[in-house]
Amino acid sequence: METIEFRSGKINIRQDSCCDSPRDWDNLGVMVCFHKKYSLGDNHDLKHGDFKSWLQMEEHIWKELDAGVLMPLYLYDHGGITISINPFSCPWDSGQVGFIYASKEAIRKEYGKKHISKATLKKAQEILESEVEVYDQFIRGDVYGYQTFDPNGDEIHSCWGYYGSDCEKNGLMSDARGSIDWYFKKEAAAEHFQQTQFAL
Repeated sequence: METIEFRSGKINIRQDSCCDSPRDWDNLGVMVCFHKKYSLGDNHDLKHGDFKSWLQMEEHIWKELDAGVLMPLYLYDHGGITISINPFSCPWDSGQVGFIYASKEAIRKEYGKKHISKATLKKAQEILESEVEVYDQFIRGDVYGYQTFDPNGDEIHSCWGYYGSDCEKNGLMSDARGSIDWYFKKEAAAEHFQQTQFAL
């Protein structure tokens, strides 16, 4: 994707095509999705055919699954897929695919509170929005890694799983530069040791 020179070394930034789904992480929300072509979201026990409409399913989640926060999920499928809590403008290639929700029990456990305030619900909603954003980056392939190389072209280090294309914001560049800095510090320490031994 991109090669950057740094301190006479090199940083190669590449797309991470082998990363695990962020839905395998310890998430607050449960992503309930239905699609004929794609396996999306989390494993769940709900069946699309058991409901006459999205509204009926939503009411079921609020009541039977005791949701504290619930938001619809929409998918846009055109030369790639992207997911959002907001509907897309194109009516032909997009539509609702499910919901993301957090049960009241999960919210209480997350924040260690018996009573769920409006402020706590807002925090939970923000977490769910962030989970959808990260999952969207995953399904769009917006995940990256780096390889660093010394002046001779030998690999120093590699690391993967940085979400988002802003490599300064997601920490990739800082970690990659740190990898090269570490290499030169190690080389300088080795050279100093050799000089000291020679002097003895």
